Amino acid sequence: MSLTDQAPDAPQAKPRRRFGFSTQSTLLFVILAISLVASGVVGVIGYRSGRDALQSAALDQLTTIRELRTAELERYFASVENDVSIDSASLMVVSASQDFNEAFEEAESLRLTPAQYDELAAYYAGDVVPELESFTQEDYGDTALIPRSWAGRYLQYYYTAQFTDWNEALAATDAGDGSAWSAARAKYHDHFARLITAEGYEDFLLLDLNGNVVYSAYSGIDLGANLLQAPYGTTKVAQGYEEVLQTGSPNAVVMTDAEFYVASMGRVVMWVLSPVGSTDGTVTGVLAAEIAMYAVGDVMTGNQTWADQGLGETGEVYLVGPDQKMRSISRQYAEDPAGYLAKAQKAGTSPADIAEIQRTESTVLTQSVHTTSVDYALKGDTGTVTNTKEYNGVSSITAFKPLDVGKLDWVVVARIDSSEAFAPAAAFARTLVISLLVIVLAVCLLSLAFAQVFTRPVRRLADAVRAATEGDTTARVPVMSTGEVRDLARAFNDMSDALAAKQAKIEEAQAENSRLLQAVMPESIARRFQHGEDDSLGDEYPDVAVISVVILNLASLSEGRTSAEETQALRLLTQGFDDAAGRLGIERMRSLRGTYLATSGMVTPRVDAVDRAGNFAVELVAVVDRFNARLDTKVVLRIGLATGTVRAGLIDKRTLSYDLWGEAVEVARKVRDCSQEPGIYFTRAVFEHIGDYHTTTEMGPVETLHGTRDVWKIG
Repeated sequence: MSLTDQAPDAPQAKPRRRFGFSTQSTLLFVILAISLVASGVVGVIGYRSGRDALQSAALDQLTTIRELRTAELERYFASVENDVSIDSASLMVVSASQDFNEAFEEAESLRLTPAQYDELAAYYAGDVVPELESFTQEDYGDTALIPRSWAGRYLQYYYTAQFTDWNEALAATDAGDGSAWSAARAKYHDHFARLITAEGYEDFLLLDLNGNVVYSAYSGIDLGANLLQAPYGTTKVAQGYEEVLQTGSPNAVVMTDAEFYVASMGRVVMWVLSPVGSTDGTVTGVLAAEIAMYAVGDVMTGNQTWADQGLGETGEVYLVGPDQKMRSISRQYAEDPAGYLAKAQKAGTSPADIAEIQRTESTVLTQSVHTTSVDYALKGDTGTVTNTKEYNGVSSITAFKPLDVGKLDWVVVARIDSSEAFAPAAAFARTLVISLLVIVLAVCLLSLAFAQVFTRPVRRLADAVRAATEGDTTARVPVMSTGEVRDLARAFNDMSDALAAKQAKIEEAQAENSRLLQAVMPESIARRFQHGEDDSLGDEYPDVAVISVVILNLASLSEGRTSAEETQALRLLTQGFDDAAGRLGIERMRSLRGTYLATSGMVTPRVDAVDRAGNFAVELVAVVDRFNARLDTKVVLRIGLATGTVRAGLIDKRTLSYDLWGEAVEVARKVRDCSQEPGIYFTRAVFEHIGDYHTTTEMGPVETLHGTRDVWKIG
């Protein structure tokens, strides 16, 4: 054989003698090489996909926030429209409309003396017009805003010009002038004042069918004015008034767009209007609720908690109308007005807009927004845009959509600066490069040094991990190796033991949690809450018997007892009530030191719900008698029973506040409090069920929010 024939064999034998790779070592080397190549490929792909994913996540987050704000605003407007529609159809408002209309017509015959008219004119010239001109930067004549009608002048003299504070005007009920209008205000004003306080409106107006403002809760300068005449004839509230009457339906509701309203001293307001209809379908006027724009802004900004909503340092959600003017406050202006104006000027905002923003100290109806997002949304489109120039001149990403609220034609835009939105993508790239370098180095070292050493114990450990992942807290790894693998096996065993112990504690905590939940709400409701139904734990229940108890003479528990002994006595009494409820199938709702509220037939509908409630009331008296005999106390009960519809729900899931309200609850409380004497009191509906089983006494009628109720008493 020649040297030429031997040459190819020499290089093959030399590596085998030098390295001595076995089949297993060769396989590991191949796997290592593939791993390194794969790591590089995965790194490149991971960077690209991660960058795109982070950008998509930023858009998704912005879209989610937009949807949340939009849904909340639409719910708010729907709630306002519903409230105004219900209020306008209530018997109180219908009666008020008729009485105020008649009183306003009568007031047309009343005249101010020259001195009184001069006083009214002085009020406008000295207070109203200067304030209005200062805010609007427009000129008004000293007497241009004084109502044209004699009735309007008369009412404003007594109810508007006499007050410089709106709260004082709201508190005034009767000017003492003896007029029919003052009598109507004294009769109905408290109802409207409470509605304003409860529902957060700026004002309530009642208008007759001729456009006259026959009532204003705050007695503003539009009281007695005619919305069809100057200076109100071109206002949106006047347009809404005509529109809602043209529908011809007493159930119609019209919401107006935002406007600078003269009677609110030029501030921006909105209106929700609904006809006032009598029971025969006759419309007698219109109820108009004034909404301040700050209420809309609070909904859109989450009370200016942008960062808490996930909008970072620059994100915001704002509204734009069909005129491409903002309908909500800009975040930048709210946080830094001076800085905002400087940036707005650089961004190309017109000097006129900047002057209006400075004058009104707001961006509502003053900041123009001519952006791609707004243009798309006003055309009815919904979507997202990246790297678009926003109204503040900054490159931003946006999520936009039209707002589905009546005929407002508003759009919602959620935005955040592009630099902030895509900052995680740049950070991800840096982290990925560093991570890949570390991973490659670790793979090289670990694969070459410890692959064979760890094969068998790691397999055992993997099997144990899979078992633990499937919930087997008894999984263990035999400690047969040495070094770190042995420590890892021991650590896994310790972890498994710890998991078993924690699982036992979790089960114990869950049991305790169940007991605590059942202490603050009915057992079936508690089970629903534990199964994640907290957002649906509110409903209306018909045909429910309500037992409302007030515990009297509790002071006798304190006599001769320490605080701990008194607490123990109260616990004993409440336990007696709960035991009786359990025996009779009664559902405890709420238990405080001096009261006890329970229902029958709410959680579990029962045909004998009222009978059970009556038996429970009698049993409570017996429980108290035994309690008094045992502890030598003088505790007595006054119990009210009623049946009807109730509502119940989880008011605050953070504090687990579960409460009950509604007609039957209010009637039971009223019946209970119809007398100061202890005893069991109940309505006619309850009497028809339990009257044949007990000696009863008729107590007479009691007035409730839901009408007059006849009351009986056992004994």
